[in-house]
Amino acid sequence: MSRVAVVFALAREATAFRCTFRARKRVAAAPCRAEWCDEQVLVLETGVGPEAVARALRWLLAQAPVGLIVSAGFSGALSPNLRVGELVWAEEVVELDGSAWPTSACARAGPWHCGRALMVAELVGTPEEKGRLGKLHGAVAADMESGVVVRLCREAGVLVGVLRAISDDGGSSLSPALLGLLRAGRVAPSRVLAALLRRPRLLGELLRLARDTRVAGRRLAEGLVALLACRAAAGSRALSKAP
Repeated sequence: MSRVAVVFALAREATAFRCTFRARKRVAAAPCRAEWCDEQVLVLETGVGPEAVARALRWLLAQAPVGLIVSAGFSGALSPNLRVGELVWAEEVVELDGSAWPTSACARAGPWHCGRALMVAELVGTPEEKGRLGKLHGAVAADMESGVVVRLCREAGVLVGVLRAISDDGGSSLSPALLGLLRAGRVAPSRVLAALLRRPRLLGELLRLARDTRVAGRRLAEGLVALLACRAAAGSRALSKAP
């Protein structure tokens, strides 16, 4: 099986998957945290947002070729039918301006739903906005990075897929205070403590978020392991070039 790169934004998205491997070796020259796992899977943690992802992807695409790049991580549900922990394989990623990027890897058979993903500039906080965006763009899930990964990989002629785990269902709300904390991705403990002192009710939201991201991380790891096993067993029949 040719090598695979799995691109995450944050450590909390990648940790459960990384822990499924026995041997891990850091790549010192990478512009972000990068590790070869069992010498076959390169795991990148790019940081949040298009600029961080683009910088990491350009470095990755300049290295020795990999057979497949997968954009992986958490998503907010835009469909009321998706629950926390469910997986979405994006057959296409659309941006807010209407630009659409089909993924070039076809993986319809697996423990996931297939549909369209929407790349957004910031987290979506209310059920009303989730529903509006889902209907407007025909998308079932939203994230902040996958469109960049797909676009750059398609331009470079590299096989690319998107697998996302729902960490925030369509009926849940994220308060402005929580959205402010999460905007940068990594949250310093001092900022959390300061926010809790100002808004003690935020504790309930943080506990719910911690629970849901643990579930999503575990399910995402299981989905990625299944994807790699399917690819290893069936080769090009498992993940083939899409039109």
